[in-house]
Amino acid sequence: MVTVLREENIANWQGNITPKVNLMKSIINRIEFPNSTIYILEFVDKYFQSVQQHSGNFPNQNVVIQFISEFVFMEGRQKLNPLQEFTLVDAVYKFIKNCSPKIRYPVFDSLFGKKTGGSGVDVRLEVLCKLSSLAVSMESKQILPLLGQWIQLRGTSCRKVKLVCRTLVQDFCVLYPHLSGSLENCLNIHEPLSAGLLNLFTVLYSVNIEPPQFNLPPKPLIKLVLNWLTKNPNLTGNAAFGSSATYRYTPPRR
Repeated sequence: MVTVLREENIANWQGNITPKVNLMKSIINRIEFPNSTIYILEFVDKYFQSVQQHSGNFPNQNVVIQFISEFVFMEGRQKLNPLQEFTLVDAVYKFIKNCSPKIRYPVFDSLFGKKTGGSGVDVRLEVLCKLSSLAVSMESKQILPLLGQWIQLRGTSCRKVKLVCRTLVQDFCVLYPHLSGSLENCLNIHEPLSAGLLNLFTVLYSVNIEPPQFNLPPKPLIKLVLNWLTKNPNLTGNAAFGSSATYRYTPPRR
């Protein structure tokens, strides 16, 4: 059964694909976590490797998104326990890091670009926040540019972007301020990400006029921002986010 899974390429499916989708689901349901998640991530990699030379053409991507929802983030299933969530974050981190540079952002978007609704727990967002902190702590040159592009595409008013930023501030400037150097080093790894985060800091710690309320940033964050602006006084005007070495990719409508 595992051999059948490894040989499948969703990009090549044609006609009535429902039986194939159901067959794959039945096979994957027999595989325990985290191996089931790893198999799906392999499918995602094979899919984007296959279509990367056909810019703008993503056949059966809805199937890819469906498998990611069910077997990576377990949406609609029992909530992951803390150990399982840690395992998932680690698996996604290693997977994205080892992806071909040309497909990294399409893969990242397929994992974290989906719009989610409802008032329940947003597993994707929880994983993204933890993945972002892990990428910062590891000073990942592969993942931090993807995070910068993801932030740039959504803007500082996006709730999810703000939550990712709050998580980074909380992890590196409040809970573990001795690790703030890793966050500060984003300037050297991917300057546009630092520019985006700087804009977000001004949003998160702005002054509310009515009623007057001061939301003071933690001291390590103030020190970090001063160091960034000392090294690059033009950082606040930097809006030129990099391409993350992707081919010309436009996220599909979902």
